[in-house]
Amino acid sequence: MSETVENVENQEIPLKDPKNGHFLPGHKGVGGRPKGSGLSLTTMLRRKMQEVPIGQVKSYAEQLIENILESAIVQKDSQNVKLIMEYLEGKPRQNIGLDGGVEGAPIIVAVETEDMAKKAIQAFLNQDAPIEDAPSETNE
Repeated sequence: MSETVENVENQEIPLKDPKNGHFLPGHKGVGGRPKGSGLSLTTMLRRKMQEVPIGQVKSYAEQLIENILESAIVQKDSQNVKLIMEYLEGKPRQNIGLDGGVEGAPIIVAVETEDMAKKAIQAFLNQDAPIEDAPSETNE
């Protein structure tokens, strides 16, 4: 593609600034889907959901909502109950803390020896007793 465009008087006008190579104001360049082209599946679905089918009184969107509510309330479908709650309240937050499930308790990751396991259990139960370092086995 050339880096110029012709105006009404057939004069060439640059698209980019020759100093820095950036597009000049009013010229977006090439790429992407044109705005308002309507080719997005989401846009097409949203438009279709607003239509009222022939012989019906309610739009597809209204019918869908009624079906989901009936399924959740009348048929007690737990998946649709969950779907409704997530849309209304948002998904519940998950605890990603490093407390091992008990407030302030450390997570025990690995135990090398039986002595270390006993000391770790004792320290966990006592919470005040420090864990002594057990001698590590090395193959030298």
